[in-house]
Formats: sequence, C-alpha cells, structure tokens
Amino acid sequence: GLKLESQLAGQVFRSEDAKGLPFGVDRAEWEASPVEIRIPGRETRRFAARTEISGERDIELAAAVPSVRGTLRLGPGLAGKRVHMELEPGDPSRDPRSPAAMPSGGATEAGPFSWYDVPDGRWRLTAWVKVSDAAMAHAVREFDKSGAGVDLGEIVVFPPTTLRARVVAR
Repeated sequence: GLKLESQLAGQVFRSEDAKGLPFGVDRAEWEASPVEIRIPGRETRRFAARTEISGERDIELAAAVPSVRGTLRLGPGLAGKRVHMELEPGDPSRDPRSPAAMPSGGATEAGPFSWYDVPDGRWRLTAWVKVSDAAMAHAVREFDKSGAGVDLGEIVVFPPTTLRARVVAR
C-alpha cells in the first residue's frame, strides 16, 4: 500500500493560514470537501470527504494502465544524457491549464515511457536532450488518442547536425 500523512493540505495548496487551511476556508467546509488522490502509474482514488482519510492510515492505489506508452532511444553521442518530455494538447481550443490537459508520466532517461490520464484528442509529445549550452536535440510525435491506450512505438532523438551546401550557378 501507499502511506499518506495527514498533512495532505500542505501538498495540495501553496498558501495556507496558521491552521494549515487554504485562506478563506473554514475547517468544517475543508473537512467536508471531497478529495482525489492522483499518482502517476496508479488509479485515481476519490473520497467523499477529507474526514475519510484523516489521521495516519494506509491507502491502496491499484496500478493503472498507461494511456500512452512507447520507447525512447537516444542517437549517437547522446547516451546517458538526461531526457525531458512534454505532452501537450494538439487542439488549440483546449485550455492548457485544465487538469484534462495535464497528463502525468514521461521519462527522464532512454527506455520505456508511459503517460497516464491522457484524455481523447490530438496530442503532441516532445522529447529533448540538452547537447551543450547552445544546442538541443529534439524528437516530436503527434498522435490522436481515442478510447483505448496508444502505443507510439519507438521514438529516436538524434543529435543536431549541420548541413553545408554550396550553391552553384549554371
């Protein structure tokens, strides 16, 4: 199981009063409010009120099935570098600040990756590796998700290259 401390409020809200409550919320309202626990790779668990999870207790969260998965490979000269991944909605009308536009997951190194809680729609996955202070290597994959999970297969990040060309007039 997963052990959660009773300090849940400190993990959810950035600003609290001296009692550990969000500003402008009284204790009765706070304790009666619903709670949703979301952890990447685990099924979301909902509770009708905070009193259901007060005190010290174990809460089990079942393993989740990834919404999007794949394998990231690094090209020559990039082995061992730290990977950064971002999954963004491809639909410009979707609000990027909404929870539905913020799936969790990704990877920080080459190998398998998974994203969870990805709603249906068009998405853009960007993976990048810092090559030097002035250069980044990128890979971008756009895809549609509808219903079942999506396997993106293998995505390869290649190092940047320089193309030199000479124009010859005829």
